[in-house]
Amino acid sequence: MSEITIFVNLLINLLEVNNVMISPLFLIILSIVIVFSFAILFLVYRKYLHKRPFEKEDIILPLEKEETLVPSSSSAADIEELDSVDKGSSKKEHVKHNEEKYKFAKLSNEECKRIYNNLTRYVKKNKPYINPNLKISDLAHAINSSSHSLSYVFNQYLNQNYSDFVNEYRVSEFKALVNDSKNSRCSLTVLYEKSGFSSRASFFRAFKKLTGITPNEYIQQMKSSD
Repeated sequence: MSEITIFVNLLINLLEVNNVMISPLFLIILSIVIVFSFAILFLVYRKYLHKRPFEKEDIILPLEKEETLVPSSSSAADIEELDSVDKGSSKKEHVKHNEEKYKFAKLSNEECKRIYNNLTRYVKKNKPYINPNLKISDLAHAINSSSHSLSYVFNQYLNQNYSDFVNEYRVSEFKALVNDSKNSRCSLTVLYEKSGFSSRASFFRAFKKLTGITPNEYIQQMKSSD
């Protein structure tokens, strides 16, 4: 406000030097105009200063986002290396898990052989595999064993999983049905369902895995041999 007072006094002195009559009302109006002018200039200047930091942030922020979203080649390589380490660690943990699974339930070779003989004898005699819903617990119960012991025999003694073991018998059953003249008029669906397969997809997948050819190719071979 001192600057405004100095400015008004200078203006009054200038008018007095030029012998201009100044009324009190004119001085009041002049003072109000000057005060408002300075107030407006102050507000405009303050708004300009307040706005500049936001303008800088608008320029800087996209650059910061780009730096975080676009990794350098070295960081991408680091990520790939970490992924490979994680996959390797996961595989090792899986193997370790299988080792720990049978660590405290290890069966002797004699015991595994006994369970296997009981299993094959029961399967050949009763053909439980023609049941599409057959479970490993059903077989274990039938031969007076446990699911855990039977699983050990499959994985550690036979080096074979339960599904492949059962599917071998089902594929053999399908072949026997195909070679039986009584089934010459049966469709492929009827034959694989009689063998114990629950779906066409699982039948074709298992047959190709165990024989190396498709069921249709096998049937054609049987026809040509006749």
